[in-house]
Amino acid sequence: MPCRMEAIRVLGLACLLFAATVLSIGQTTTGRIIGNVHDQTGAAVANATLTVTDTQRGTVRTATSDDSGGYVVPNLQPASTPCAPKPKVSRL
Repeated sequence: MPCRMEAIRVLGLACLLFAATVLSIGQTTTGRIIGNVHDQTGAAVANATLTVTDTQRGTVRTATSDDSGGYVVPNLQPASTPCAPKPKVSRL
């Protein structure tokens, strides 16, 4: 019986360590901005260039919207800089 209890303890510890490892894989230290670009009528704007500036680090990232106006700017470092859109629209 003591041998069985020891096996249960070892198995429980192994399960706990496995669960902690799986949970830690899902953690990340970067963020992303996801959005859509639309004009005043609500139509999607394809090929719009978006610029994300990190004023703390002095870095600039760009993204281009897809055919449905969607965009993603991945792998952004954490920052406490406020986020405000600055649209630059040029008429064709």
